[in-house]
Parts: sequence; C-alpha cells; structure tokens
Amino acid sequence: VCSRADLLSEASNVFARSLDIDATLAGLLDFAVPRFAPIAIVTLFGDQSEGACSRAAWQPQQPQQQSQQPQQIRLEGVDNVWPRAMLDAIARVDLDKDMLFLPEIDWSIRVSDESGADAELPIRCAKVLTLFTRGRAIGAIVLGGSNTDAMPPDFDNDDALLREIASRAAIALENALLYRAIRAGDQRKNEFLAM
Repeated sequence: VCSRADLLSEASNVFARSLDIDATLAGLLDFAVPRFAPIAIVTLFGDQSEGACSRAAWQPQQPQQQSQQPQQIRLEGVDNVWPRAMLDAIARVDLDKDMLFLPEIDWSIRVSDESGADAELPIRCAKVLTLFTRGRAIGAIVLGGSNTDAMPPDFDNDDALLREIASRAAIALENALLYRAIRAGDQRKNEFLAM
C-alpha cells in the first residue's frame, strides 16, 4: 500500500507527462483504474469553442482477465455516455461540495471493448468528483463499481486524497486544453499567412 505522499507524487508525475489532452485523460484513467475503482469515466464539459469529450476505463470482469491492463475507450458525446441520473448527480456537486458519494445507484454505460464487442459497465456505487480549476468546473470523474464490496481498499481512502488528485488532474487537463487552443490559434495564423 502506497503512502499518501507516494500517491500524490505518482499522480503529479502522471499528469505532467504530456500536454496532449488525450494522453492526459488516458493517464488519469490509468492512474485511477483499478487503484481507486474498477470503472472510471472522465468527461470534459467543453464550451462553444471546445467540444465535450469523455473517456472510460474499466478492469475486465472475467476472473481470467483480471491480470490484464484496464481497457480504455474514447466516448463520443456527453449526452450519449452519461445516464441522465449521472448528469443530475454531477449538477448537484458544487464548489462547496466537490465530491458526491452515491452508495446505491443503478447506472450502466454501454461501451465497445478492444475486440469491438459491446460491453455494459454496471455502476451500483460511485464517487463523483468535479474537476475544478480557477473557480469553474471543467469536467467530472466518476469512480464506480458493480457493488461496494468489490471496490478496492483505496476507494474508501480518505476523501481529501481523492479531492487533491482531482485538483491536480483538473490543473493538468486545463493546461492541456490551453495548449490545444494555443496550437489551434497558431495553425490558423500560419494558414492566414500562407494565403
């Protein structure tokens, strides 16, 4: 079992690896699954200039596959990914209460695994952490599983640790979004100058 300082150090190293938004999202999910939960979903809300994006990661449920790396997939469209109840739960999380524990829920997310086969990820308990930076929510991460007994010990870890990891992830994701915006602006400038 890692100490709190070791976990925070590892999280910082993971989040500092890249300014690419997809790599940062993938790193966050690799860090979370299966350490904190067998299923993790992260969504960036976006705005008019940036579309929302989601990624999910999950630990294979078959016992013979438990030793495999968690699987990840990019999900298209927030409304298609998150059950309405999940969106409502995220809306209830605010700056004063940046985490919500939902011990008895009935959500499921449909995804396709690496082989292209459809999989249903049942979520019966979850912690929803909003990714806040500079006083605004840029996204949310859901750490969940099929039941509370199946959750790893770190799921019940101190909530302050999860909040700190979410805070560091939010900063890394905001930096990646800013980097993407700067690169897009630079590309537009180059295209204009090439005319």
